[in-house]
Amino acid sequence: MKRTVGLHYSFGAIAALVLLSGCGPKPPQKDAALGASLTVEKGDVEVLVIETGTIDAVKSVEVKAGTAGRLAEILADEGQLVSQGELIATIDKQETSLRVRQNEASYVAAQSQIDRAKIEKAQRLIVARANFEQSVARLRQLEAESKAQPILTQAQIDSARANVRSLKEERERLVTSAHPTQRAQIAASLEEARRNVDNARLDFDRQKDLEAKGYVATRTLQTAELTLQVSTARLQSAEEQAKRQKQQLDAEIVRADEAIRQAEAELKRTETNRYLDQNRLQDLRNARAEVEKQRAALRDPEVIDQQIRQQTASAAQIQTQLEDSQRLLRETAVLSPLTGVITKRYLQVGELAIGLNSLSAGTAIFRIEDRTKMRVKLSINEIDTAKLAVGMEAKVDVDALPSESFKGKISKIAPASKEAGAAGSTGQSADTVVKYEVEVLLDNKSDKLRSGMSARCTIAVQSSKNVVVIPSEYLGKDKGETFINLAPTDPKGKPTRVKVKVGIASGSRIEITSGLKPGDKIVMPDFNGPARKGMMQFGGDGS
Repeated sequence: MKRTVGLHYSFGAIAALVLLSGCGPKPPQKDAALGASLTVEKGDVEVLVIETGTIDAVKSVEVKAGTAGRLAEILADEGQLVSQGELIATIDKQETSLRVRQNEASYVAAQSQIDRAKIEKAQRLIVARANFEQSVARLRQLEAESKAQPILTQAQIDSARANVRSLKEERERLVTSAHPTQRAQIAASLEEARRNVDNARLDFDRQKDLEAKGYVATRTLQTAELTLQVSTARLQSAEEQAKRQKQQLDAEIVRADEAIRQAEAELKRTETNRYLDQNRLQDLRNARAEVEKQRAALRDPEVIDQQIRQQTASAAQIQTQLEDSQRLLRETAVLSPLTGVITKRYLQVGELAIGLNSLSAGTAIFRIEDRTKMRVKLSINEIDTAKLAVGMEAKVDVDALPSESFKGKISKIAPASKEAGAAGSTGQSADTVVKYEVEVLLDNKSDKLRSGMSARCTIAVQSSKNVVVIPSEYLGKDKGETFINLAPTDPKGKPTRVKVKVGIASGSRIEITSGLKPGDKIVMPDFNGPARKGMMQFGGDGS
């Protein structure tokens, strides 16, 4: 009968070891009377994963320069304990300070442009509103005039025509009625004055002849002479008055003609206003267009709004540059990012440090470790990794501190294998041992622990107490079934094959959950395969 044993073993410094922690109060003994028989007893089975790794600080940083420059001072050295926020080095700040001042000046100029644009916007808005209101008022005035003006113009024309007609009628009255009567009166007055003169002259001549003949007294002659003089004077006065009156009448005609001329000119002017009303309609259309133009001008400040937005964006960009340069200036003071021990100093005073930015990884100045939390990094094969879980406890032995014992818990199990992460692919060679990175966080602290120390972690992944346990070589497998051979009671008899169920298995012991009880005697199954050699040999069957 062919016997196969389904057990996995790995050897070497980093291989996981699975050990038996205990098998009851005493190990099973072979019965001398039955030769290779074994008496089944109860015991404890514990599956352990043991792996060696390296101690490392959970939190460690490389302090890099935040800004480029030469180291002006180094205020800490390797092995020194520093506190978070402590000044440990300074970088020359001359160039960075100059950049800050330049950015400050640029930012002030940008803000000044924004303020000026806002003032200009306010001024333009005031002017635009005033122009719009003025154009609206002008439009309303023209609209009112366009309604009333035709009526007013027609009234003015009618008044002017009536005035012309009245003046012409008055002139006609003067020419045909008033003046002829006055002229007749003047002529009659002159004629009467002339007749009076002629009568007075005749009377004087007659009295003169009579006085010469002595018929009348001299006084009578003198009276006749006086009467002649008076009538002559009256004639002269009448002639002058007639002349003046004629001139007045002629002047009245001239004034009447001039008044008629002016009235006709006024009539023409008022009639011309009728054509000007058409021009007023055009003015009205122009005023409406001007209102729309000024309404559109009210949106001119929106152009300045766009400029303000652009200038604000530029100012924000300059402010970002200013803040970044101020940050760089602050970072000329190199502060410890955590409380810990300086484990490495990379630069000396005067050496150039490259700033950390998107284009450069920066120059490391110090390495600082926080040793309040230490861990062990393990590299464990895939089979043993599958048995582990975060939170499992581990016993940690440090080679450099053999007298001290440490405890820890699994804090992290890598989601991908180291090979897959390194190669960037999921494919694995058939000969590659797939391993995963596992971290064990130490519970207890010690000032003696150092990064890089070797440590061996023992992790109990499974255990069963006071259960039926047999050596693994006494278990057989055939056609998918597990079995054991009960020893015959008669030395010449044959073993009895019994089907059993197994529980957990260590490297050399297997838990039997059913089919076998303490006190039963078992023998090894027959082995028909190739001879086992070297470390694959198991005692008990002589092969």
